[in-house]
Amino acid sequence: MFGVASAAHVRPSVNFKGTAVGRRPITPETHDPSTNEGRCQSRSVDFDPLDNEKQQRQSSSVMAKISHCCTVAKSCIHLKGRGSTYKNLKDTTEEVEDAKNIMKLPVVECTPSVATSLHYLQSLELSGGSECYVKRPLLLQHLPDKTLLHVLRFLRVRDIMNCQRTCKRIDRLIIRGSAQLPKITIEQLKLHFEDGEVLLYSDDNLCEEVRRYPMPSCRQLPALLRHLTIRSLFIRGLIPEETRPVLHRLVHPSLRIDPSEAYFLWCNFGSDINDRGALIELCHRYFATIRHLAFEECGPPVAISDQTVIAACELNSLSVSSDGRHGVFPITDEALETIAAQHTIFSSIDLSYTQVTSEGVLALIKAWTRNPVTNSTINLIACKFIKLHALFAACAAAGIDIDCNRSVHINGYTLALCIQ
Repeated sequence: MFGVASAAHVRPSVNFKGTAVGRRPITPETHDPSTNEGRCQSRSVDFDPLDNEKQQRQSSSVMAKISHCCTVAKSCIHLKGRGSTYKNLKDTTEEVEDAKNIMKLPVVECTPSVATSLHYLQSLELSGGSECYVKRPLLLQHLPDKTLLHVLRFLRVRDIMNCQRTCKRIDRLIIRGSAQLPKITIEQLKLHFEDGEVLLYSDDNLCEEVRRYPMPSCRQLPALLRHLTIRSLFIRGLIPEETRPVLHRLVHPSLRIDPSEAYFLWCNFGSDINDRGALIELCHRYFATIRHLAFEECGPPVAISDQTVIAACELNSLSVSSDGRHGVFPITDEALETIAAQHTIFSSIDLSYTQVTSEGVLALIKAWTRNPVTNSTINLIACKFIKLHALFAACAAAGIDIDCNRSVHINGYTLALCIQ
C-alpha cells in the first residue's frame, strides 16, 4: 500500500539548533501499521541558549518584537494516516498529551531557532501518502499590503520612518500609501533657491524655531517632504531650468503636503508651455486646500493667467503684484467671476497690471453683498481696462451704495475698493 520511497523523496535531516524532525525512507520491511513505527524519527541536537540570545540582541528593535511574537506560538505535527484523517489538534496541554500517546510521535516545541526553520519543516512530505504539517506563527511578511498599511497608521511618524529602513517591501508600501499615514505639521516651508537653503518654521511665531538645511536635489525632494504637512509653502528665486523639475516633484503621487497658502517671490517660470503646465498642475493638485495664492514680482506674464487662478478655484485671497516691468498679466474677468461664484467669501483681491474690467469687479462686489461675513478689500492698480464711472453706475443700478471713501457697508462689515 505504501510502496518503496524513491530517492527523490528522501531528504537529509536539517541540522539546526533545537529539536529537529528527521526521517528515513519508509519500506515495507520497516513500516509497522499497528505501532506507526517507521513513519518518522526524531533526534536532538545540542541547543546553545547563549548563542541564541546573542543573535536576538543583534537584531533591530522592530524585527526583535516581530520575532518575539513569532516564537511565542507553539507548533504541532499533524498527520494524515492511511485510510483515515486525524483532526487538527488545538494548542492545549491535554490534546498535545493525547497526541503523544496515540500517535507515539514527539511534539515539536517552537524555539527561537526552530521558528527560523518553519518554512523548511512545512515543506516536508512523508512518503507513502502521509503528510507532515506544521502550525507556524504568523510572520510580518505574510500580511497583505492593505492590512500592513492599516497597522502602520497607528505608529508615530518617527516609527514609520524607522520601519521604512527594515526592508524594500515596507519602504515601497510606505511610499505608495504615505497619504494615508500620520504626518508632522509644519507651519511654513521656505525654499530659497537662489540661496540654496530650506527653512522650516514649526511654530506659529515665525521668528522662533527656524531650522535651516541645505537645498536637496530635485530627486530627493519628495523623500524629504513625504512625512510633512505644510500650512504655508513659500518659494523664492525659481529660474526656468528649475521650474518644471521642482514643481513636478511637489505634485509627486507619494506627496500630500496640502498647503493652505502658496506664495511665489521673484520667480521666473519660463515661457515654455510645459513650464506653465507645471504651475497649473500644482494649483490644481492642492485646490482643495489652497486658500491664499500670491505672486510677487514673478514672470513672464503668460505663466500667470486665468488658467492658473481657476485651477485653484476655491480661493479666499489672490494677489498678483508687479511694478509693470514684466508687462500685463492675462488675468481677465473670467478669473474674477470664478472667485465670485465659489461658496467661500473672498477676503482680499490684490491685482496689478491685469486685464480685468468693470464687469469682473462688479461680480465680486455682488458676491460679497449677498453674504457679508468678513471685511474684504479689492485692490486694483494699473488695471487700465476698468472705468470707474461705469463701475459706480452699475453698482447704483444693482442697489449697492458706495460712499465717498469707495466702501460698501453691510451688517457691520466693510468692503473697501482701492482702484488706482
